[in-house]
Amino acid sequence: MARGGDEEIFRRNLTLLESAAASLSVIRTGVYHEAAVFAKQKYGTLTPDEIARIYRTQFGNTPVGLVSPDFAQFCGEFTDAGSFGFIDTYADDDENPVDTARIAYMQNTFSDRAYRIFERVFERVAANYYPGFREVCEEVYYGRCSYGILPVSSSADGPLLSFHKLQSKYDLKIALEADVEMNDDTVMRFALLKKGLGTLPGSIPDLCGAWRYMDLSVVITDSMKTGAFLSSCEVFGAKILNITSAPNAFATNDYYGEHPALTLQLDITSADLESLYIFLEASHIRYDVSGIYDILT
Repeated sequence: MARGGDEEIFRRNLTLLESAAASLSVIRTGVYHEAAVFAKQKYGTLTPDEIARIYRTQFGNTPVGLVSPDFAQFCGEFTDAGSFGFIDTYADDDENPVDTARIAYMQNTFSDRAYRIFERVFERVAANYYPGFREVCEEVYYGRCSYGILPVSSSADGPLLSFHKLQSKYDLKIALEADVEMNDDTVMRFALLKKGLGTLPGSIPDLCGAWRYMDLSVVITDSMKTGAFLSSCEVFGAKILNITSAPNAFATNDYYGEHPALTLQLDITSADLESLYIFLEASHIRYDVSGIYDILT
């Protein structure tokens, strides 16, 4: 049994360790900053792959080290004001804004309620009804409608995986979400889907100017640790609200292979999205952004 004097020594040692760790963190931040300044002065504008090469050369040569809070912090030193990589990467090149936005959905009492919530953000909008959810997705995918409405989760059952698979199959992105109360006191969440990320053409800017959430799917392989990846996201100010995983949901897809994907819902209110984009690209993580959006009620 430790004596009183021994316990005091333990406390002092822990205090010294915490102080040393804080000092090392400050030094590491300074080193990363100076290395980034030197690299930008020497090479000019750098691609994510070039940032990764510089980090490996100067701070370590193991690929595993790229999926880490340290590398995330290093990526944060290369942010350039005005750039927004996710929008550039996931924009809809074929998108032609129209005067009247057409929203496709399968009509019932609750989807009607969702439509009435979503229509508030548009200056001109019309509803088109279809017999099934697959037809709704096809209308948006082929550009015959601007948006589609699908249920994506419920307070009773959580994420509705069959609808997320439809969204993924047609490569649709979440533009907005809305919560609708059901008859049994549960809540169904509906998503307004579109092709590509970005602002809502024909919408009222004051109601669509601020994104608060991002859904990010990432494949955790044997060469990376889940905890390290989650901590890396937090380096950029993203708050992790929900994590879901469908075992082998993409097993037949060559892109995902045998590893399942984690889907994170992030609060990005105070996040540095450009640095997060640089980190994801530079570390060659297999990822997909399925939506950047707000939730309406």
